[in-house]
Amino acid sequence: MKRLLVLTSLILAGVLAVASAAQAAPLKWHGTAISRVGTLPGLNFFNSGIATINNSTGYGHLNVLYLSDPFSGTTLVPVTDPEVTQANGIVAIQATLSGGGGTVSEISGGGPIASTLQTEGLIKVCLYDPNCNPGGFLPLSLYQHATGSASKGLGIGGLLSIGGFGGIRISIINNPWTLGNAAAVDQTDGGNFVNYTTNGYAHGPASLTSSTGKPSGVVQFVTPSQITTNLTAGSSELLSGLSIMRLHFIPEPGMLLLLGSGVAGLVLIGRSRLKK
Repeated sequence: MKRLLVLTSLILAGVLAVASAAQAAPLKWHGTAISRVGTLPGLNFFNSGIATINNSTGYGHLNVLYLSDPFSGTTLVPVTDPEVTQANGIVAIQATLSGGGGTVSEISGGGPIASTLQTEGLIKVCLYDPNCNPGGFLPLSLYQHATGSASKGLGIGGLLSIGGFGGIRISIINNPWTLGNAAAVDQTDGGNFVNYTTNGYAHGPASLTSSTGKPSGVVQFVTPSQITTNLTAGSSELLSGLSIMRLHFIPEPGMLLLLGSGVAGLVLIGRSRLKK
């Protein structure tokens, strides 16, 4: 019995040691990105990839996260508000994500988040053409690289704008990704203001921030954007913009095989011991 306990302990130690080492390597993730403008349906994107994490503050403690090319694809939502469609000719919003990447730090360390995680792509404000064909939309880049000064865009911060030459003008004030509260404001037709909010979070399999970097850990970044338009003549109407990026870390097949092999080994040893 003593020999069996020793052998069992060695197998478990080996399995856990290799699994622990795997945590220092990049983790695979499945994720969802959602952006909502005002009361329009959400612009939804789905993807999988590899996240490089930094566990320097302890096993499973997610401090720094690096993503390369996190989300891509195209989605379109119709605009049905009569004031917008009839007075301004805006019939749809189309978003195309085409890459990006960067680092978010101090995720579960309790400090402020520093974000260089850019979201590259293009927003098309579709004018009269619900299919947003070439020549029938206003383009708004989600990211602008600035030479000699800070870049700006969704999830980083800074002002992006289109128009301003006598036609439709749209300006977007962006903010960095956060794990805290994101809030933006809508201005109604009657001049009232409505606040919209969402929250970020980070937790591991046991709902602890100290294990976020383990498989089955989840992190949700959020960022608010305040949109100002001249859709109503003589005023700067406010629209809320809230974006969510949710990542779920999943075990690699090799790790699952390793854990399964360790458990199977223990079962075989137990059976052999019982026969004797």
